[in-house]
Amino acid sequence: MTYGKIYTFGLKQKEQGEPVLSNLLIFIRNRKVSKVIDVRYNTGNRYTKWKCNKSNLRETFSNIKGVKYLHYRKLGAPPALRKKSTNWDEFVVAYKETRLLEAKKEIREILVFLKNNNNIVLLCLERDQHCHRFIIKNYLNELIEKYGVDDE
Repeated sequence: MTYGKIYTFGLKQKEQGEPVLSNLLIFIRNRKVSKVIDVRYNTGNRYTKWKCNKSNLRETFSNIKGVKYLHYRKLGAPPALRKKSTNWDEFVVAYKETRLLEAKKEIREILVFLKNNNNIVLLCLERDQHCHRFIIKNYLNELIEKYGVDDE
């Protein structure tokens, strides 16, 4: 049995002028991604200049056959959680103990996508992949290891 792959993508490129949305579309096409899962806590107007706010992404992906955009806010990292954690290890523990537990429904949906051979991309703002996307990806891998879900 074949399973979907988990990818991550940070919307914050090296330079603000880079074509972020174009890069994302190329990334998705090259990896045959069918589910774009936005795990940002805030997806509002401050991202409009990059065309990466929630409404623009939803509209963009509604016009691409075979690709669905989903926003799972419960998997986002709220500012209060980030401020409360003084280092990465504290943040990982706090995130797992709060956000991952609160997002059980979303985690189950992602597992179903993967079991149905959907490649997914976890999307947030951070350029560095060692953010909460990394935590989510590792958590998913731990949960589905027994099912043999491929990961890259």
